[in-house]
Amino acid sequence: AARDGDEVRGLLLVHLNVLAYSLCFWVQQPVLPFLSKELGANAVQFGTLESAMALLALLGGAMMGRLTDTRGAKLTLMLSHTGSLVMYSLMAGATSFPILLASRLPAFLQHAMLCAQAAVSSLVPVDSRSVALGRLSLSYAVGMVTGSPLGGVLASKVGYQGTVACSAAVTFVVLVLDALYLPTFAKAAKAPEPAKDKPADASRSLRRRVLDSAAPVLHVAMNPTVAALMAYVFPLSIGIGAFRSMLALGGKDTFGLESQNLGWFISFVAFVGLLTNVFLIRPLTQFAGEHGALMLAAATQIACFAGIAQASSLSHLAMLMVPSTMASTTLYTLASSLITLAVDEDSTATAISLSHASRSLVGIVAPVIGGFVFDRFAFQGIGHFAAFCSFMSLCIAFTFSARFRALGIVKAKADAKAAAAAAKNKSE
Repeated sequence: AARDGDEVRGLLLVHLNVLAYSLCFWVQQPVLPFLSKELGANAVQFGTLESAMALLALLGGAMMGRLTDTRGAKLTLMLSHTGSLVMYSLMAGATSFPILLASRLPAFLQHAMLCAQAAVSSLVPVDSRSVALGRLSLSYAVGMVTGSPLGGVLASKVGYQGTVACSAAVTFVVLVLDALYLPTFAKAAKAPEPAKDKPADASRSLRRRVLDSAAPVLHVAMNPTVAALMAYVFPLSIGIGAFRSMLALGGKDTFGLESQNLGWFISFVAFVGLLTNVFLIRPLTQFAGEHGALMLAAATQIACFAGIAQASSLSHLAMLMVPSTMASTTLYTLASSLITLAVDEDSTATAISLSHASRSLVGIVAPVIGGFVFDRFAFQGIGHFAAFCSFMSLCIAFTFSARFRALGIVKAKADAKAAAAAAKNKSE
């Protein structure tokens, strides 16, 4: 009973972590471009700011995943919030653009969602993992839905840097709560005794330690099923990322989407994603299976982006964004769940971190590709490009059908085992 109480408390605190992480991030997001301009940055410098954060997130993802596997999710969650606290504090006190640029450095540690997914994976049985991870995404979506409009309101009351200071204050409170009440989710791996190297062997020992640290990550990355899942998600993510990066630029001319309405539009999309996690993913996977749901998500994105390429009004765009968001939410949630089934329990966080690292790579590459396509083919070209990327993912899902179905079988067996255990406990 005590263990069950710790698990419930752990799950509640993990959801609080994700909610606060998302809320604070999205509160400062609408403020960032205006604060950059206030500090003298131009559009190119602002783009550098965004790319720097994505690059640092890419570099830090694998490291944080491995650290979560070896030292536990509590430590890495606290490290992630510490990175956020430093970022928001530097932003709140920035007096020049170089200081604002320096505030992006802690993005290397900002992987609270990754750490939370690993924590939840260690707390819930395999048969409930997809639903549990979906609920975690729900907590993130709540923060996203409320954060963007709240950021605008706070900015009008306390200014740009005052708004970011609010994010820093909330992050600090969560960090204290984690230190006091968050349970340890996994045993820390026993660290090997440090070898006493001779001076002549120091460089060789360093290389060995680097290789030893990289070996588990490379082992997971070379897992054929992990590679297949990442190959499926990557083209879709490039298309979605290119579309979203150009939405603000092309939305004004094509759909009359003004900057003050953009935050509400983002909130609308996030709300659709929230509803998808609550009401759609479980019945969809029960009806079509994980592999069928992945195929359906890619096919839906093809149709939606092809329609967006022909859209001529904001209402038309909003209608098409509903099924598109449902499909993207489904594919990201299921991919995160399935990738944990493709590896052993000791490598779960590393596998999730690779998935997050690929998304960070998308954050670096997609805006560049989106800008290139938009410059030559306008917003209509972005829709066609995203539809083509979705078609590539559909082909990949079809090619690796056997591997994806095998994961579905693994999950079905785990479900049956868990159901039998529950029935036995009930009879006793």
